[in-house]
Amino acid sequence: MVIWRCGGHLTFAFSIDDGSSEMIKQGSRGFGLSIKSGVEVSVKRTLDCEGLSLSIEDHNGNLITNEDAKKTVYTTLDVLSKMGWFLGRKGFLFHVKQELPPGRGFAVSASTALATSAAVIDLLCDKKGQRKEDLLACSYEVAHLVERINSGGLGDITGIFAGGVELRTAAGSPTHICKNDDGVIVSKAGPGESEGWFSEIPVLLLWGECAQSTGNWINHLERKKRITEVGDRILEPLLEKPWNVSRWPEIIELSHSFAKGVNILEMEGLLDVLSMANRLISDRPLTALPCFLGAACAIVPTKLEGDYKHYFHEIMEEYGGMNMVYTHVCEFPLIEMKTNLQDQ
Repeated sequence: MVIWRCGGHLTFAFSIDDGSSEMIKQGSRGFGLSIKSGVEVSVKRTLDCEGLSLSIEDHNGNLITNEDAKKTVYTTLDVLSKMGWFLGRKGFLFHVKQELPPGRGFAVSASTALATSAAVIDLLCDKKGQRKEDLLACSYEVAHLVERINSGGLGDITGIFAGGVELRTAAGSPTHICKNDDGVIVSKAGPGESEGWFSEIPVLLLWGECAQSTGNWINHLERKKRITEVGDRILEPLLEKPWNVSRWPEIIELSHSFAKGVNILEMEGLLDVLSMANRLISDRPLTALPCFLGAACAIVPTKLEGDYKHYFHEIMEEYGGMNMVYTHVCEFPLIEMKTNLQDQ
């Protein structure tokens, strides 16, 4: 058995760049956060059945039938097979554990595609002569293609690739892979460019009951035009100075400006979520940033100096049991999990 997990990703502002006919070059520029909570995928060979058996566990620990998650896994396997990673007729058990609800702007589909891709490659690959970073690079390209095929997130994979507090400066997949004359996978930089800095910033995610489809928003021509115009304007000042922890006040200010500029409150259910978040914050030194694209927000500290965790614990104690998850910014979202011998 192999187990890989991938943290989620939050986008606070972006502009759309999907004009290329090549999916590897499509994506977005923007900024956001990689977070620890996300998706865990395990893959195990079995002699009990042929083909593939897939189970999905939601963030409440319930086994569910989720068509979007199934579509993500099967599309990932299809893209992998076209690249030479074919499961064949042997039996495989897949288990997808979601730590966050889908359709709320937490990049659950991107995390699922990335963790699934990494797990399958890890299980099937003859690692002789292969560098681990090259294998991981293949996972990022596969996941980016899956997201574009399914009209999922535009820049989540490139943001996760950077990790931490990320800035995406060019659209597209962050990696591109090819094979040398010996058949060994070699990774190259893809068209997508991003950079990140890390601070263990506490994040409280809050969401409503309405799930949203990214494709429904970005495929609407007027919204797409407005998002891109506002996003390009918002990103301009961020590109003028080094990307580091000193930019946190700007990130907060520009996140609010972007939300206002694209009239994100048109999204069903988001106004209720933000109203609730502001009530939870009260007079605490925190702020609520809308997550794109979903009826959800991230409550974060307004400043990074000092310890703000007790504010989040107070909110959780007072209002625990609602649609919320406490997590933090993650520097390395994609990781391999250790397994016990009896699980093999």
